[in-house]
Amino acid sequence: MKKFIYTLVVFVFLSSVAFGQTTAIPDANFEQALIDLGYDSGSPNGIVNTANINSITYLNIINKNISDLSGIEDFQSLESLFCDNNQLSGLDLTNLNNLQILYCSNNSISNILLPNNSQFFYDLEIKYNNLTSLDLSNMGSLIYLDCSYNNISSLDLSNNLNLEEVGATSNQINQIILNSNIEELEIDQNPFSQINLSQCTNLKELYLGNINLTSLDLSNNFKLEELDIQIAPLSILDLSSNYDLVRCDLNEILINELDLSNLVNLEEIYLNDCQNLVCLNIKNGTNVINNLELEVEGTPNLQCINVDNVNYANGNWSSQVDPQIVFDTNCNFPVNCLTSSIQENFLENKFLLKVTDMLGRETKPKPGGLYIYIYSDGTIDRKMEME
Repeated sequence: MKKFIYTLVVFVFLSSVAFGQTTAIPDANFEQALIDLGYDSGSPNGIVNTANINSITYLNIINKNISDLSGIEDFQSLESLFCDNNQLSGLDLTNLNNLQILYCSNNSISNILLPNNSQFFYDLEIKYNNLTSLDLSNMGSLIYLDCSYNNISSLDLSNNLNLEEVGATSNQINQIILNSNIEELEIDQNPFSQINLSQCTNLKELYLGNINLTSLDLSNNFKLEELDIQIAPLSILDLSSNYDLVRCDLNEILINELDLSNLVNLEEIYLNDCQNLVCLNIKNGTNVINNLELEVEGTPNLQCINVDNVNYANGNWSSQVDPQIVFDTNCNFPVNCLTSSIQENFLENKFLLKVTDMLGRETKPKPGGLYIYIYSDGTIDRKMEME
């Protein structure tokens, strides 16, 4: 009997301790948000029962005028945290080892400590804050990152081997270290004068705008599908290796020639205010079958564009190019302008109807494949696309 009573007393004592444990929530607006969500009751008094919050997996406290998230360390089960549009200046999430998703844009955060155990953390959006640095060296599971509109001066992503999408627009980045798995990179409005993309062999989308680049090497980015470069002192751009390119958008850059004759997957070309442009070759054999979209404006020195089919070009693009521009299958460009590609492409006045694999199925060529090219004059070529 005495043993039973002792056991009962111990149980009651431990239960009271467990259910009586509290977490300090010094920010009244944070506590009010928890009250509104049903995790606390009454009026803010600076504490909340820990048992009410330690099993929460999802917390949305957007736009609650919160300046301090102290107490968040006891949300031990939290997987998703959305705290955008508040007044936060710092964020310590080191104890939230189950955290997977963090959105905390539009605050005043100058310091952030991410979870110590990073095996689950994969989604980070921290735009429009005051960060000067961002340590992601332990975030090996990270897949998506957007740290745009901060004051970050350098970014090392070499350890983030699962990272696929990166946004870092409008920072103070002078150096960025990338990795081979990144598929989308948007890094406009930064002061760097060079960028190494050679290791980004899986890159599919690249956005560069308002940058100081004078040169750009894309020769190793074979999977690139979308290229957007806006306002840059870039004088040379070689896209001959970017076989998968579908969309090319260039605005206010200093190139004087552009050869796209090797890019049979192109569907959209936009060239605006490229005032030094003299030579443009888009005769790739697929202008018609790809229903190519073309816009060329603000190019006063460009007189002629090499195309597959003049009639098609006049009927579809005349209103979308500068008035002095004419279309031809063999433009009389200045000497030494696109010479090698013109000689190769103008041996015959014909255009490509379609490309098939060796089984006759229509397809788009990729490096390393063997394909059949069927032309408008009835001729057929079998070609191996080179790596």
